[in-house]
Amino acid sequence: IDDLFLDVELIVHPTVREEDGLAMSSRNAYLSEEERAAAAAIPRALDAVERRVGEGEIDREKLTEAARTAIEAEPLLRIDYIDLVDPRTFEPIAQLDREALIVGAVYCGTTRLLDNRRLVPATSA
Repeated sequence: IDDLFLDVELIVHPTVREEDGLAMSSRNAYLSEEERAAAAAIPRALDAVERRVGEGEIDREKLTEAARTAIEAEPLLRIDYIDLVDPRTFEPIAQLDREALIVGAVYCGTTRLLDNRRLVPATSA
């Protein structure tokens, strides 16, 4: 928006979630029952990252690995990307020394699902 001088106001809201924790999306309709159950590993992965942050972890590699481990445990999922990024620029950051986002895209069958979670270092929370 800033780079392109767009006359747009961005309003950030929390992700709306289904009962099973999956981010609400029209793409969810493409998931079979089995894929839908597998996709629930994505919000569990974000929960795992949030727990690690609560324990004081700030290292990008360790946080993204926590998410990868939870997602890779589900054979129907394939990670496109997972990263720790600055919430304004979406540039990767090396450590959680300020508010950030853990962002990811994961394929479940042929459906690409996106999700993210706002993270605040434990010392800032």
